[in-house]
This record gives sequence, structure tokens and C-alpha cells, in this order.
Amino acid sequence: MRRAQNDEEVAVQRSYTSQSTGQKATPFTGDFLIRTKNKNGDIMKQFMDTVLNKFTEDITDKIFLMIQNDHDLMAEYLDLLDKHKDNIDLKTLNSNIGKYIKESFSLDNLSESTEPKSTLIRTFTKHKIKKS
Repeated sequence: MRRAQNDEEVAVQRSYTSQSTGQKATPFTGDFLIRTKNKNGDIMKQFMDTVLNKFTEDITDKIFLMIQNDHDLMAEYLDLLDKHKDNIDLKTLNSNIGKYIKESFSLDNLSESTEPKSTLIRTFTKHKIKKS
């Protein structure tokens, strides 16, 4: 690729063709989002909804993985179970963590998964972002 002579050429060189619309797009220029919204509706919001729903689908498992892989969080998790073993069992603790995640991120339930990556849980609820 030849060297760009000005800002406009830089933007064109960095452009790509959208697979869904077939249009040229330059995400490095400020007017990209405005043009995209005006011509195709709110496709950025649709894209971000897709991204965030994909991320939040297994957020419970991700958080349990984070606890499991973080030495300090894992120590607190085990300490909580040990110090409050008369009131809190593993199932109660994990269930409450899952409910707190759902409420904190304002999520809706999708389905149950029996294949978590975390070894701290046997199942988890998959989620999606609530429709506003």
C-alpha cells in the first residue's frame, strides 16, 4: 500500500467493506458512526447489543472463573464458606452470587447450562440483557 498524502487518504486506506451491508466504512473517522446511523438505522446499537448479549450469556461462569483464578478472591470465597458454615453452604453461596450478578447487571434468564468452565459450580443460568 502506498503512503497516504493527507487525512482523507488515510481514512480511505483504513476503510473496510461491511460484510452485512457491502458498504465502505471508516471506523477511524468521527463521521463514521453518524453516517452509519443515518443510512442504516441504529446498526451500532444492534451490534453492541449482540456483543453484550454474547458476553453476558455466560457472565456467571466468567465471574466464578475469575474467583477461582484469583488467589485473594478464592481465599475470601473459601473463608466465607468456612467462617459461616452453620448458615451458608456451597449451594446457597453460589446461588446468591448468581442472583447478585443477575440483579447487578439487570439481566434476564435464558436457560441453564450444565457445562461451566469454572470448577466452583456445576450449573449456571445463562443470561441476556433486559429489553428496555
